[in-house]
Amino acid sequence: MSKRMNKNDIRNKSDWQKIPFGQIADFRNGINFLRKDFGHTVKIVGVSDFQDRYVCDLSNLETVSISKPSNNEDMVREGDLLFVRSNGNKNLIGRCLLVPKISEPISHSGFTIRARIKNDSVIPEYVNLQMRTSLIRNQIFTEGGGTNISNLSQEILQRLLIPLPSKSEQKAIVDVLRVWDELALNLRKLIGCKIKTKQGLMQQLLTGKRRFPGCKGEWKKIRLGKLFLERDEINRPDLPLLSITSEKGIIPHSEMGRKDSSNEDKSLYKRIAVGDIGYNTMRMWQGVSALSPLEGLVSPAYTICIPGPDAYGPFIAQLFKYPEVVHQFYRHSQGLVSDTLNLKFCNFAEIQVNVPDVFEQKKIASFFESVDNEIQKLNEYLQVLQIQKKGLMQKLLTGKIRVKT
Repeated sequence: MSKRMNKNDIRNKSDWQKIPFGQIADFRNGINFLRKDFGHTVKIVGVSDFQDRYVCDLSNLETVSISKPSNNEDMVREGDLLFVRSNGNKNLIGRCLLVPKISEPISHSGFTIRARIKNDSVIPEYVNLQMRTSLIRNQIFTEGGGTNISNLSQEILQRLLIPLPSKSEQKAIVDVLRVWDELALNLRKLIGCKIKTKQGLMQQLLTGKRRFPGCKGEWKKIRLGKLFLERDEINRPDLPLLSITSEKGIIPHSEMGRKDSSNEDKSLYKRIAVGDIGYNTMRMWQGVSALSPLEGLVSPAYTICIPGPDAYGPFIAQLFKYPEVVHQFYRHSQGLVSDTLNLKFCNFAEIQVNVPDVFEQKKIASFFESVDNEIQKLNEYLQVLQIQKKGLMQKLLTGKIRVKT
């Protein structure tokens, strides 16, 4: 697509046709099998493989046993489209995956439907993109009886009206959107590399194996009870409700994107102050803790810790994410099974950690803050790309913007 659109690029879409899916594709339900079956094995695409992606990931498919050899027609081919036919999660029904190039026999489960394009003027990648649009999703829900659709059928798929421009324009649309996919893929790889690098640096910097110039003081093993006091302040209904998350830290509960299910009576909710470290008492063994940039209220299910003079909060927040320290939280948690494990402050206080003096703590924390800021900016850029692609898809796949072929 040219970098700058002009009036000649945006043309009337009257040459687009809406073709019933059944006219351009053949359909087949997947194979059914029982766990007790044996005799023959085959790799299979199941509903669990329909993640939020466009192309099927063939690297981790389940191998199942079947009682009789599969028919060649049960095998998928490059360019096939797979649809979720039935699932307890209604949001998954109708989700589509494109089958990439394959090098071994692969089938698909009975909870899916395969569509195979039979018209040379139709590009499977283009149809796959159309299946994500609100136009097609609304047709699926309408044909299936509304948003409570519980089963997708071949008949419903056959009746879907697919907007089709010329084959050359289909290819141009696919090529444009592929650029956004490649950018997003490269960003995810870069973010993954940054995270892996940080994990390696944590092993070096949070154990004293690698030190900054000017940091020569001895690291000391100290009980957390000597580094922290517990904050147990309640009866502060005037403060806003906060949530402690493993990924985003401590944020306003309103930013969680879900309905407020907290008690209307907040008298037993705990106050957390700026600079405190809060952790989920039932999930500290999974590393759910964060340094608070806000003052507010948190559920009684959280424990609030006030750093003392020998603990620099931002450093401790990084230390509490280090796997060896998280394992200590697990070892000191009380409970018979993982669902009941809890780390109350009295047990938390007995854990010993190695820490440097506050000067070195600040050096280490400042370094990791810059690393985290870089990862955050890359994640924000990725979100922008995803929003751009969604908007671009809406325009390209409806003919509002046309691309030169």
